[in-house]
Order: sequence, then C-alpha cells, then structure tokens
Amino acid sequence: MWGDGVRILVQFEKTGPARYISHLDLLRCVQRTLKLMDAPMAYTAGFNPHPKLSFAQALPMYMESIGEYFVLELTQPVDFSSFVEDFNRRGYAGIKAVAAREMPREEGNPMAMVRAARYLYPIAGDSGKIRQAVAGILGEKEVLFDKKGKGGIRQVNLRERIFELAYRDGVLHLLLGCGEQNLVPAEVINRLYERMGEETRIENRDVLRTQLYYYDEEKGLVPFL
Repeated sequence: MWGDGVRILVQFEKTGPARYISHLDLLRCVQRTLKLMDAPMAYTAGFNPHPKLSFAQALPMYMESIGEYFVLELTQPVDFSSFVEDFNRRGYAGIKAVAAREMPREEGNPMAMVRAARYLYPIAGDSGKIRQAVAGILGEKEVLFDKKGKGGIRQVNLRERIFELAYRDGVLHLLLGCGEQNLVPAEVINRLYERMGEETRIENRDVLRTQLYYYDEEKGLVPFL
C-alpha cells in the first residue's frame, strides 16, 4: 500500500457526537476533511484509486477516545502544526486532530503494531472493596472468560491480557491488550463488580480510551505519540 511519499502519523479525538458513527463513517469523514484541506494525499493505483490512509485500531462504536491514530501518505512534506489547525477548522464535530509527526517506513504498519490500549473508568463505591477486587484479579494467574469468534466460543485467559490495573482517586486505570490479544475493558470492569458483590454491569460506551501503544524490544510498551 505504501509508496515513496511522506508518511505522517496523526493523533485525533473521537468524542461527543462522533461516538455514534461507525468506523466506516469515520473513515469517510476523515477523507472528506482531507479533501477539503486540499492535502497533498498519495493515492493507490488502479481503476478506483483512494487515499493511502490507515487507522491504527478501530474504536468500538459509542466509545469515546482522546488517543486515536491514523497514518496518511503525502506526496510532499507539510507543516504539522498547520496541518492540525486546518484539519480542525474544516473537520466534523467530535473528530479533532491533536498532534502529528512524520512516521518513517522502518516504523512499520500501525495496524500490525498496536499491542495495548489505555482506558479510564470513573467508579463509585467503597474504595476498600474496589482495591480488594483489583488486587484479587491481579493476584490470579488465570481468569477465564468466554470469547465469541468466527469459529464459535472459546475460553480465553483474561489475566494474560491485563498489563496494568489500578485504582486511583475514584478512577480505574486499565492498560489492556489490543490487536490479536484484544481485551475489551467492560470484561475486566464487570469482573471487578462481580468480585465486589455488585449487580452493576457496564458496556464499553461507559469507558474512555486515552492512548494506544506499540511494543519495542528495548522499551516495552510505548505510546505512538
């Protein structure tokens, strides 16, 4: 897909009214905004050329995020600050560019690079019970849950996909697996409620995603920006 042009990595937010649009509609909104900007986009070859644009990780519908990413190939360099300002001036409500940088080819394909995502969830209740439930999950070697896939339902060890789980100042901080080891935050949070003896159950729409990470052999999990 990628050619000899300049690749840039753009961090953006998907909040407010944008939480109700699908990933496909998000792609269309970003493409239209880039065309309105008259951005020097590189296109694929063939009968139906389209911009060389790739998103790092699809966000579940209804969930908000302040740490989403896309990679765009351009035919010439751009000023990153001006690019971000122009994107926000011409873009759609709830889809806001935050920052941009060049992404050399040696950094690879962002779709294949994503290994983890960070989430925040404000949680009410007895802080002692919450901390005890968190410690209980972290202390287990195996926490099984049923995962639905194309081949049916299989059991997966939830614990292996939790890189961080902490409770601070009324907020749960979660760093969970993405990509092939994807774990949705609602699975973890609902397990916490079960351990607390609470009937409360949440959906992913109640959680905020704040960052995506790739894996570096020397540094471990590293945020894209």
